[in-house]
Amino acid sequence: MTRHRLLGAVGALVLALVAAGIGYWFVAAQALRDGLDRWAADRRADGYDVRYGQPLVGGFPLDLRIVVADPVIVMPDKDPAAAWTWRGTSIRIETRLWNPRVVNFSLPGRHEFTRPGLPRPISARTDLAAGRAIIGHDGRVVEASFDCVKLDIDFGGRYGQVTAGKAEVLLRPRPKVADPNEPVPPLESKLTVHELMLPAVFDGPLGRQMPLVAADIAVKGPLPDAPTRPALERWRDDSGTIEVLDIKLRWGPLNLKGSGTVTIDEEMRPLGAATVDIRGFREVLQRLIDAGVVRKQAGATAQAVLTVLAKPAKPGGEAVLSVPLTAQDGFLSLGPVKLLPVPPLALD
Repeated sequence: MTRHRLLGAVGALVLALVAAGIGYWFVAAQALRDGLDRWAADRRADGYDVRYGQPLVGGFPLDLRIVVADPVIVMPDKDPAAAWTWRGTSIRIETRLWNPRVVNFSLPGRHEFTRPGLPRPISARTDLAAGRAIIGHDGRVVEASFDCVKLDIDFGGRYGQVTAGKAEVLLRPRPKVADPNEPVPPLESKLTVHELMLPAVFDGPLGRQMPLVAADIAVKGPLPDAPTRPALERWRDDSGTIEVLDIKLRWGPLNLKGSGTVTIDEEMRPLGAATVDIRGFREVLQRLIDAGVVRKQAGATAQAVLTVLAKPAKPGGEAVLSVPLTAQDGFLSLGPVKLLPVPPLALD
């Protein structure tokens, strides 16, 4: 073969590969559009109302990107007047052409959560709202992560604003259950929030700033379809529990680590038990006493009892209190000491 023929063959091969790559991109782009429509159709079959603007596809030649404007999702509810609605500005979904099972997404702009009866929408804004999903061979999401930077949520008149410097969420959705009688696998999640600022209405002895809230959680039982009393009662009666596999909390002088289980009782009050290691418990109790939340005599007794139960402090460190933390019969107790009343959940 002459050099000219060899170069011609190589050129033809390159052109064939380029043509195949272009064709593959357009086929994959159409598959992405079709996949979005199938997902929406499946959700509608589950009772959701899903709406969005005309999808825009781009990213040629190496990426696949779809941007959906004005997305709206209405959650299913037996009472349409109680249904929650989410409205976003846009959703951007992107994947590499050679690795379509790893999907990156972002949700820029403002988000609104509304429900009939709310005086105003719950709104959220963030400097960054992006994540990643890993798709299994069966087309289901096996893991999803989501990060927010400078998150601001406005709950309206009753609760006001919540802000966070950074929030990270990791979800491992439940695998599909073939047999309806088979136990529902737990929903695993991990939540980490840095520099959380609570609304002014929650300002109390420990203050509003929480430098760290982190928890590894497994939710057991069928998930409630809405944050309402009937839905939570059904979840509880179906053996619904929240397994807190690991929790870390810093709030004022409180530094807590532990694990436990939580559900709700017949009066819709948190019911649970955990084993915790606490640092800063003396100052926490003193703040509760000074604020009148704990009576002075009861607080002094609690400080004496808990000091005896605590492990001695190491040089340069703090004493560590390792005790059960329980929420039962409407009271939060630390070891043998009742600390605070636990009111019922504020539900419709």
